[in-house]
Amino acid sequence: MSAAVLVLQLLAASPAFEARAPANLSSVDQPDPAAPTWYGWQPFLADATAAGLISGVLWTQSQPGREAATALLVTGGVVLYLFGAPSLHLARERPRVALLDVAMRVGFPLGGLVAGGLLAVMTQQPGVIAPGFGVGVLTAIFVDILGLSWEPPPGQASVESTASAPMRWAPFAGEVRGAPVAGLAAIF
Repeated sequence: MSAAVLVLQLLAASPAFEARAPANLSSVDQPDPAAPTWYGWQPFLADATAAGLISGVLWTQSQPGREAATALLVTGGVVLYLFGAPSLHLARERPRVALLDVAMRVGFPLGGLVAGGLLAVMTQQPGVIAPGFGVGVLTAIFVDILGLSWEPPPGQASVESTASAPMRWAPFAGEVRGAPVAGLAAIF
């Protein structure tokens, strides 16, 4: 018998190395059942997959005769970006959150595109349009992962099921610092 095996056997037989359960199991930290549950890792994985598909375009564009593969990667990535995470909210029976997520995934990039376009016109540098779009995409992803992906605790009704009134819209008009403003406010 080798010396290493003998040492391991002696250590395993030693009373100092016995496995013991904690004397008081209540001292082990238990999750709070009244706390909301975060499932943001699921939309993160969907968005990371979408980014991987879209970034695959960099490889296919360098290969001749891969136009169909490029189109397929872009289409799959965009569809997954737009509907991947919202479908996860729907799977958790949160239709309003899913609808808000789709609206953000369209609205934030468009807002970034408009902001980038305005900045490009003001500075006469067209290179800021695409980063504006990218900031909008990243903003939608981070708001979804960090803000929308919280499921209410078990036993507590979700916001969707406790809504007592339907969505209400109200136009507004006024003056701020001498300039006229108008808009539409919603309560939901």
